[in-house]
Amino acid sequence: MRSVAIVGAAGAVGGRLAAALSDLDLRLGSRRPAAGHHLVDAADPQALAEFCADADVVVNCVGPIGRSRPAVLAAAAHVDAAYVDAAALGSGEVLPSGAHGRPAVVAAGATPGAS
Repeated sequence: MRSVAIVGAAGAVGGRLAAALSDLDLRLGSRRPAAGHHLVDAADPQALAEFCADADVVVNCVGPIGRSRPAVLAAAAHVDAAYVDAAALGSGEVLPSGAHGRPAVVAAGATPGAS
């Protein structure tokens, strides 16, 4: 695996995910970057595409997920990466992402304070 890009890595869910996956090659992004994080705005398609470049998997931990999902999913598809979003809201379905049909797992199931 080349890398896992976590969008929203400075938040509660993204930070815990980054800690849990610390043995992998991680690329951490946030709109308020901490040490080792890249500045990335989920509302900026160009910034998202640049941040997600070379990632095998893009994990969306940006809230509210309903607003960020389309843009982050599009960025993952653009770089032909698999996509996972950490929200509990949504269909929970697996969709194709990218030209090679990489999976997109929508609503993997984390709701801060409830899960």
